[in-house]
Amino acid sequence: MAASMRFQRWKEASQSGADFSKKGSIDSYIVSLVGFINSQENYFTTSSCSGRVCVYSENNLSGLKKKGCTWLYTTHEYAESGNILDAIKNSEEDAVFKFEPFVLHVQCKTLEDARIMHQVSVESGFRNSGISLGKSGKIITAVRSTHGLEVPLTSHGIVLVSDQYVEYLVKLANEKLEENMRRIDRFFSNLKIHMDQAKGHVSSSKTKNSSLNCGSCGQPITSTHSKGQKPAKHTGHVNPSRTEKNKTEKTQCNGDSKNMESDEIEDIGSLFNT
Repeated sequence: MAASMRFQRWKEASQSGADFSKKGSIDSYIVSLVGFINSQENYFTTSSCSGRVCVYSENNLSGLKKKGCTWLYTTHEYAESGNILDAIKNSEEDAVFKFEPFVLHVQCKTLEDARIMHQVSVESGFRNSGISLGKSGKIITAVRSTHGLEVPLTSHGIVLVSDQYVEYLVKLANEKLEENMRRIDRFFSNLKIHMDQAKGHVSSSKTKNSSLNCGSCGQPITSTHSKGQKPAKHTGHVNPSRTEKNKTEKTQCNGDSKNMESDEIEDIGSLFNT
């Protein structure tokens, strides 16, 4: 009971407080997703980013990065090479081009709630997701992937690459942004299925036939997988109903200290298998 009340206080404090992010608001593409998670009794979000393309500059001293950086360009939508080229012309330091994929931190009421959130994340394509436990009892699931991109463009104000190469980087980043959006949509869809099943909103027959979408191709994971059949189109699928039985992949749990409270984090990833 005490733990439940403490979680509720944390949730109320988080949702009533100010948004301290640089932007000051939730990214438009994930407003519905964040709202849905926050409407669930056992979850609430603590930080999020839908994904972005940016250029920032940093000043290096004896090979060590100084704290902080200067943002030259950033967008949560498709980038344009002309804007990137204009941005690096104004840099007198070391400018870096970067694509950062979707990241979401969700505080969970119980370890079982965190396990479910992590399972949905991995099955939706966010395979670098993990679970962290703070000494104060806070349980955080970090939803994230590894398809980022980071390339230096200038050194001490000198442009190192051609305009053509910048155009190529922008094209590559925009393609990654498209895949990022598909994964977010898949995650949202799969999360709704899990939440409905958990609340009993789906009839037993419908629940039996409901399926998650594959993190690789986006197609449903069908019942044929429970029989060990793996159609060529769905190679590598893992049947959710056999997750507990086939514990072969250890949870990756690398807590993002920048998005957590100041209390020390204990890695408990080894307790959760998917």
